[in-house]
Amino acid sequence: MHCELKKRDVQLKNAFNQIDRYKAQAFCDGMGLFNFVQIFVISNGGDTRYYSNTVEGDGRADEDNFKFACRWTDQKNRPIKDLSEFSQAFFNKRTLLSILTRYCVFTAKDEKGERRLLVMRPYQIAATEKVLEKINQAHLNGKFGAERQGGYVWHTTGSGKTLTSFKAATLASEMEGVDKVLVVVDRQDLNDQTIEEYNKYREGCVDFTLNSRQLEAQLENDDMIIVTTIQKLNALCRRKKIPEKVRNLNCIFIFDECHRSQAGTMHSNIVNNFKKYLLFGFTGTPIFESDRKTLSEGKEIEATTPNIFGGLLHEYTIVHAINDGTVLPFQYSLVGLDATTPRASENLRIQANAEYIAWNFGSYTHKGRYNSILAAESIEAAKKYWAAFKSLEEDGLGNFKMAIVYSAQGSDEGEIDPEAERPENRAFLKEAISEYNREFGCSFSMENAKSFQEYYRNVSKKMRARELDLLIVVNMFLTGFDSKCLSTLWVDKNLEKHNLIQAFSRTNRIWDSTKDKGIIVSFRDLEEKLNESLAMYGSDAKADKGLIFGRSYRELMDGWEDKDGAHKGYRQTAREFQSEFPVGEDLIGERAKKKFADDWNEILKKSNLLSTFPEFEEEDPISPRDRETYNGTYLDLRDQFRVCPEEDPDLAEVAWEVKLLSQKEIGVDYILNLCAKGGTIEDVDRAIDSSPALRPQKAVILKYLEDPGAHEGKEDFSDFRRREREKALDRIIKEARLKPEKAREFCREWIRTQNPDPFTGSAFPDILPPMSFFGEGRGKKKAEVEAALQNWAETYAVLG
Repeated sequence: MHCELKKRDVQLKNAFNQIDRYKAQAFCDGMGLFNFVQIFVISNGGDTRYYSNTVEGDGRADEDNFKFACRWTDQKNRPIKDLSEFSQAFFNKRTLLSILTRYCVFTAKDEKGERRLLVMRPYQIAATEKVLEKINQAHLNGKFGAERQGGYVWHTTGSGKTLTSFKAATLASEMEGVDKVLVVVDRQDLNDQTIEEYNKYREGCVDFTLNSRQLEAQLENDDMIIVTTIQKLNALCRRKKIPEKVRNLNCIFIFDECHRSQAGTMHSNIVNNFKKYLLFGFTGTPIFESDRKTLSEGKEIEATTPNIFGGLLHEYTIVHAINDGTVLPFQYSLVGLDATTPRASENLRIQANAEYIAWNFGSYTHKGRYNSILAAESIEAAKKYWAAFKSLEEDGLGNFKMAIVYSAQGSDEGEIDPEAERPENRAFLKEAISEYNREFGCSFSMENAKSFQEYYRNVSKKMRARELDLLIVVNMFLTGFDSKCLSTLWVDKNLEKHNLIQAFSRTNRIWDSTKDKGIIVSFRDLEEKLNESLAMYGSDAKADKGLIFGRSYRELMDGWEDKDGAHKGYRQTAREFQSEFPVGEDLIGERAKKKFADDWNEILKKSNLLSTFPEFEEEDPISPRDRETYNGTYLDLRDQFRVCPEEDPDLAEVAWEVKLLSQKEIGVDYILNLCAKGGTIEDVDRAIDSSPALRPQKAVILKYLEDPGAHEGKEDFSDFRRREREKALDRIIKEARLKPEKAREFCREWIRTQNPDPFTGSAFPDILPPMSFFGEGRGKKKAEVEAALQNWAETYAVLG
């Protein structure tokens, strides 16, 4: 473990950035001690966090990963920020060794052959230990098979329940007295996703059960952990095909998203077919007394989560998660024509809502940086929305990459069966799938359950890969589906209680620094149901709605007051900034430069929050032209500090928010269009200087614009850049005396894989010229070549 400390008046993010600089300075080369660090702790005395040596950022850029640094907490989820208190708890010998040896997870290799280290958060560790404690007690006291001897874990949606259940399952499988661990999910989509996640945490650790007969075989073999659906397990139990020797094994059942599955006869079928079992449920929305259901025919039992599983083992609610920054808060907006409009106007209302989505899609998704789901009330409504968007597309509005998914419940093993649909619904979906096939070059159909299931899985994959802009659903994808790049839910259906929280929570996963909330755009007034749901699942009837849903547009814009006093709005902050730093005036002295950078950071954060409100663009007191100028000055300061940090040491304390500059995407097409419309060189300079992505390419862009062929349309910019890139690479190879073929192959592979760090491993040293391994010359040459190739990659946009 490595601990990086800063003074109390320094932002905590600077400690995080310092560790990144260690990596950039080649501390990780060879077999240095830095390679053996599992956990980093960062602190400025007043705030302390920890994270793994490879953070959970899913390949995002380094500055985004600060969001994944988490705080340690006490048993009641209260964060321990002070370094002294943190040290007493976290550095306790038993705690620290337990985290290092039991609660770090090294993932399987990804498509690039890389593995990541994850460290569990305190609530995940606490829940896992509670589950293991219950198993141990049952083993010692002979309680396997007794009702409600397990318990349930209430961890809000998006807080990492899959990792928690994985650790609980794998550690339970190693315990004395445990013979089998069954992870049970509801329906095929969650089965696929859970297996994918489990095998990511430990390759090949679980088997895929295709049907109940294969499940029967797996129960008899030596597989310790089996992931299956409750539908397949129920089908096996109904056929009374549980082998006798399995009925007598000590089986641990872990039910993921257990609020979905424990109703009707399924539960009784399962427990009546196993003699020695312990049941554990994981859910973000437990079923309480107010959600009463009948467990089995003729026997009135309230199928609440506690009634089925036993007591609450650990609680981590949506309030805890948002307060910790584990998930994002929400932005809720009520828009459009109300659903109480007479039935005759239903088509008009849906058409108006579709137009609203098409016109405002960019505002609510950060100009398409993220994607969205539209939840319709019924299959008929979903079909009408699809038709409305297609009509708008013909008129040149809202040209989305779109898909639609709906289905009646299929087979008793949980497969989605298109044969169960009404003929008119099948015909409509068949045509929609045909359009999907044409768009993506696929060959899915409605001919059988298997092909439709593959379509469903492909839609899920494309949503997670951000290859779809909009997905229209009725019920599917509104619970269990996990996608970090999904930011917006358009709601045109009545939701309440756990269904409301589950649906809303599809949007609030942490991803990058620009995504700061999950966005709910509702075409129905859900305010009353929303308040009821928050009271139920906020763990506290006085759940902080302001924390969960953030401030309104007017409050963010004009300020607000609360128990902590008055808070300035964006409008006042922006005007004060413009008054102190007029456009075009030089910054004199280190203090003025640091003040400008810190204040512009604040502007960027506040405007990022407001940018998802459609009205902000017209009300922003900073004009687009002035914003480009300020962005350029901000980036100039950042670049000056990176080149000569000793000249402006005060800037070392600035936590640069460069990622937030990409709210308005300025690409090469924007620049070329600006020139075509008669923009001046000053306009072009200002636009390029305000873009972090285009600044390194400035010389190439200007050279292209000076080429007569560019204006005559003889050569596309991408072809020009590719030609210039090859010439620049030839110069680097010649000047650095690199091995030509190996150097070119190294760069081709870099472009192909889009590897953000290609300089680790054996490929890079292999392109260097022959030289002695002794002395400083080799290390110096290696650093020079790496710097030259990094500059080449930025100048010619090698990384996409």
